[in-house]
Amino acid sequence: MITSFKSLSRAGTSNIRLFSTSSCSRGKIRKFLKLAARDDIYIKPTSNFEHHQKKARKVKAGEERTAADLRKQKAATILQKVYNEDVDHKKLGPTSNEDLKYFQHADRKTLYTLLGVTEDQILDSVVVTKSVRAFLKRDQTEKAMTLAKLAQSKGIVSMNFIVAYFVQQGKINAALDLHTMRKKWNVSLNEQSMTMLFDEISAYRPVDDQQPLTDAQAKRVLEIYLASTRKSDYKPNLIHFNTCISALFRANDQSHAMNLFKQMEDINIRPDVKTYTIVLQGLAHAKNDIWAVVNAIDIFPKLLTFPEHKLDNHVLEALVRVFTNREKLYLIKRGIQIAQSCFQIPDGVPKIDNFKRLAPSQKGEKLQIPDVFTIENKIEPTASLIDTIMLAASKIGDDKLAIKFFETFKEEGYTSSIDRALVHRYLTVSQLEDKKNAGENSIKIYKTFTQSDLFRHIKLNDQTKYIVFNGLARQVNSTYEEKKQSLRNNKKANDALGFVEEFMEMVEKPYSLRVFSGYLKAVHKLSSSGKRTSMVKERLQVMRKYVSGKSFKDLNCTKPELDAFIKHLNEVEKRFPREPKTDKMITITGNDLTATQTS
Repeated sequence: MITSFKSLSRAGTSNIRLFSTSSCSRGKIRKFLKLAARDDIYIKPTSNFEHHQKKARKVKAGEERTAADLRKQKAATILQKVYNEDVDHKKLGPTSNEDLKYFQHADRKTLYTLLGVTEDQILDSVVVTKSVRAFLKRDQTEKAMTLAKLAQSKGIVSMNFIVAYFVQQGKINAALDLHTMRKKWNVSLNEQSMTMLFDEISAYRPVDDQQPLTDAQAKRVLEIYLASTRKSDYKPNLIHFNTCISALFRANDQSHAMNLFKQMEDINIRPDVKTYTIVLQGLAHAKNDIWAVVNAIDIFPKLLTFPEHKLDNHVLEALVRVFTNREKLYLIKRGIQIAQSCFQIPDGVPKIDNFKRLAPSQKGEKLQIPDVFTIENKIEPTASLIDTIMLAASKIGDDKLAIKFFETFKEEGYTSSIDRALVHRYLTVSQLEDKKNAGENSIKIYKTFTQSDLFRHIKLNDQTKYIVFNGLARQVNSTYEEKKQSLRNNKKANDALGFVEEFMEMVEKPYSLRVFSGYLKAVHKLSSSGKRTSMVKERLQVMRKYVSGKSFKDLNCTKPELDAFIKHLNEVEKRFPREPKTDKMITITGNDLTATQTS
């Protein structure tokens, strides 16, 4: 309640002040809001409020467009005087590329207009960064760099994104040049600058699958890091060191990475487990077997200085792969032994002592490899580790052991650790172990992982189906004689074709190009005679209709994939020529097929 005073004049009396009262609506609103906050009541804005807000936003946007249009007209007038030519203001602005020719002689305010910012906005690093990222999304690198340079200290983050963008585009030299030159434009470095540069280099994957860093570029990366340790606006930390090591391992000559790793004490870097993980992962992909293993052996004692609880699965799996990724079989053996000593390998899996089919030269110990250390609290294995062990066992010629690894893990309750990539490995190894029944066994495995509730978390895809078809092709090829260009056993071949049709019926429709490719591979060497070949011919007609008049984009594939499919289809059609007359009527709907008997 509020008290107010009124003055009244009455005859024969002096001015008397009287009291009157009134209710304050603001007090009621404040009280209501406090109750709503206390009781957690949601106050929904009225439709009238939302309408006014929407209207206000439209008005503001219209005013901004009008102001921007006026700035463009003014910029066009200035540019006409400078260049002595007509300038269309509609072709100026941040989304246009036709105004780049005016950048060289435009004054600062005109540049602001061409870049779509104002004098106030360029003082806001958030606005500058947002604008630069929009330029990069449209591949307008020149405008992005111009804005970052004009912003100077407010363009530090923006320049980091530009450097990262150059690396993503494969322009490593341009990124390194920009990182070095930015100080000349008063756009200094911050703690994220080197991290983003090195991270992007380590993550970049060229189209040709080659190492992204040349020897000269690796030397520049190393010099950038070492220069920062001597003189920099900030002190490099362990994150910078780790990312630099990771980037240097992407070079053809990986000795640069190891040279920096060995300088840790000189530059006052104290490595953590992540550092050793990065180094071991790099060594695992090294091409030189002896060089990689020797460096890994040097790391052994340092790795053991960490408490066991800090040795996670990442660093230990990397250590295993340093050995299993080699060509020399005795090194692969040691890798599997390390895995068995550090991870919870079920008792059902046999210990690795001797290998089958080893040449005498492979049995001897070529290096003075230290004894395998054992961890007391062993780590639970992951899908990637199981995959590594299976691949290693397959490389040494013991596919049965690889299968035993997988099946033991599956039976011991590690079903949640199994993923699609591991299923693909299991299918492939099973096919290699028993080629004569590769297709039949692959179908059984496929049924297990699609029908069991234990594996519902695994989403099999078209690549899985292609691998099954590949197993069917192996089964057919096991009865094929290259010299005679024919099958040794027509009955087995006919049975194999039956399995092909059985699996084709299991696959969900509509069929994809990848599924059709697998089918072609499975039937490629089958004879054109037999009871089931009429269905093959019908399916070939479906495939021809499926690709007829369609581009690779329509089929969600690449042009080389489509070209290879059509070439393969032509080859298979020659083995299964169409008959002049047929006793079946074929109805084609989409890429599905129905055959009905006619009289």
